[in-house]
Amino acid sequence: MVLCYFNYFQLFFFSQIQGILDDNTSPDPGEPDMAAMTAVGRDEWAKVRKEFFSSSSVNRASLSKIITAAFILCLDDYSYDHDEEDPTKLNDYCRLMMHGKGNDRWFDKSFCLVVGANGRMGMNIEHSW
Repeated sequence: MVLCYFNYFQLFFFSQIQGILDDNTSPDPGEPDMAAMTAVGRDEWAKVRKEFFSSSSVNRASLSKIITAAFILCLDDYSYDHDEEDPTKLNDYCRLMMHGKGNDRWFDKSFCLVVGANGRMGMNIEHSW
């Protein structure tokens, strides 16, 4: 793990991450699959955003935070394995970086920093980079 040496940022960032990991709040119906909508065509995603995110101030505020974020941090609850003797492990790792489970990457951002349960990391980068 790369640590930031600017103490205020480090404390703020890691306390936020710990708060996310410790949160036992159950998601609302449909919430765990919301990111999958960012994989559909832009016109369809725009309709969904208008329908579900313009009428609710909570949804609008949540989406605004996502849109204005520099990147998305995906904290996966599964590990990524690597074995030089088994090329399928690398294929699985690449597949997980590319699209995860299909509902746990935000494809409408420039990049997602992806961290597995075992600390192994990777990135999903928007194709136009």
